[in-house]
Amino acid sequence: MPSHVSVAFSPSASAVCSPSRTFQPLPRRSKLSANPFILTTHCGCDRDFVSHFRLNPVTVRKWLAFVEDNYVASNPYHSSVHAADVTQAVHWMLKVGGGSEFLSKFECLALLLSAMAHDMGHDGFNNAFHKATVSQRAIEHNDQSIQENYHVSSLFGAMAKDPSINIFKRFEPHKFLEMRYGHPKYFATICTRSMSSPSIHLRIFDT
Repeated sequence: MPSHVSVAFSPSASAVCSPSRTFQPLPRRSKLSANPFILTTHCGCDRDFVSHFRLNPVTVRKWLAFVEDNYVASNPYHSSVHAADVTQAVHWMLKVGGGSEFLSKFECLALLLSAMAHDMGHDGFNNAFHKATVSQRAIEHNDQSIQENYHVSSLFGAMAKDPSINIFKRFEPHKFLEMRYGHPKYFATICTRSMSSPSIHLRIFDT
């Protein structure tokens, strides 16, 4: 197990993920006494996701480490700090903003996990660049939501190859498929972030 993934939560993690009515921006990484993704674990602990969905705690920690390690450290924006910041914002909207009152526990879990992985492996270039340069990434995803499809396929491809990071391995097949692409609120949300498909965004608000 990677040494930087711990079950202990730092005081700063507790403060950032506290149910304060005032949203607290994520501090600079250098000011955190834990890595950004420790915050994401803390954000989910009060919902008891691990026991409710029978998730393996060791697998969850390895999954968190894998996702964080696969964010490009040299990317000035799409970094693991950005992912933790987005996850913290989703947690705040669910817990303080009241979003969880309209969603199931399954939907809340899916949103938080999607937030964690939503820019995994982002190389700093947009879809237009990849399409114009006919990059390998563009070819593999047929110019369709290139970066977004890359994030999702990289994550699920890695979990398929390495059971030690497959947090969904205890899910029933139909629940796994539902988590993967069964509803726009879930991991499919990552693929609908491309602004080239505005109608998709509008349809999500109709559901």
